[in-house]
Amino acid sequence: MKLQSLLEIISNCLTNEEQNSLNILDLLEKLRENIIEKLRILNKNEIINLNTKIIEEKSIKKDVIIKDLKFNISIDYYDKDYLINKKNSSSNILEIIFDGKKKYKIYDKDNINSFINYRILPFYGVVFSSETIFSSEIKENTILLTINVDN
Repeated sequence: MKLQSLLEIISNCLTNEEQNSLNILDLLEKLRENIIEKLRILNKNEIINLNTKIIEEKSIKKDVIIKDLKFNISIDYYDKDYLINKKNSSSNILEIIFDGKKKYKIYDKDNINSFINYRILPFYGVVFSSETIFSSEIKENTILLTINVDN
């Protein structure tokens, strides 16, 4: 799969009329399912070629605006570990791992000392809403797709 094809799949899914009737989190969940489904049917060489292109680029960014909502799409390669400590998300977020892994601690809003651990590996993803409090650790050599939707 070519990088441009992946960006077109994301854009097409976001502009699909049926999916535009969904609320933001449901739309991101549907998008997560569609992207992962497309990635899982790729053969090994297509995955290697896609990952190689992303590693060469280091960071790819694209914005899509639909119905007054701005979707910030980024695909980033992390060549070293990266930590985020107890951040309050300012937007609704979808994250999908293409290669590598990422670990999360998602905190309870009412009891900041209570949290769940969550880990995503290649071809898995997570959606969380704005105002979610989380910590995360991105492992080196990870390729991460992130879609932020401004409220």
